[in-house]
Amino acid sequence: METEVFRHGDKALQMKIDQGKDAIVLWLRAHAIVEDFFKGQSTKEDLVSAVGSGYWYKVGDPDGKIYKLAGPRGSYTGNGYTLDYPGYFGTNEDLGLPHNCVNLSFLRMKGISEPDGVKLGIKGVMSLSARRELRDSVKTAMGKFVRDYLIPVTLELEIRVDDRIHV
Repeated sequence: METEVFRHGDKALQMKIDQGKDAIVLWLRAHAIVEDFFKGQSTKEDLVSAVGSGYWYKVGDPDGKIYKLAGPRGSYTGNGYTLDYPGYFGTNEDLGLPHNCVNLSFLRMKGISEPDGVKLGIKGVMSLSARRELRDSVKTAMGKFVRDYLIPVTLELEIRVDDRIHV
């Protein structure tokens, strides 16, 4: 079986941020490659509830399950984003994350690659400028995630011993 790869013009992530009276509603849809990546990191038994923890709550039909990651918390944090903190959104410095570290753990949502995507409620409100900043931060972090994990790359190393080196 050949591994599916992104093609020019594919949408890795689509996101809408709607501000309600007392909460934010996110609509998220990711390419199947994204969900397949997280499925590969866990087993069916490793699906855990993502809603009801932190600031996330269920909106609509999704069951609110998220793929559990292999490895200790913090293993998937770096390069300006984290996948480790479901239930929180944005740049949560209160989690002890570095400044401008975007929490992309919503990508782990079961069903995010379905045609209707998933909807999440986020407790609290944000100004228009904060929502724009969040959108731009997610765009940048998502590009890094795709490059770090989803685009096949082969790194090579070759070390030659010079004839003049004596042991």
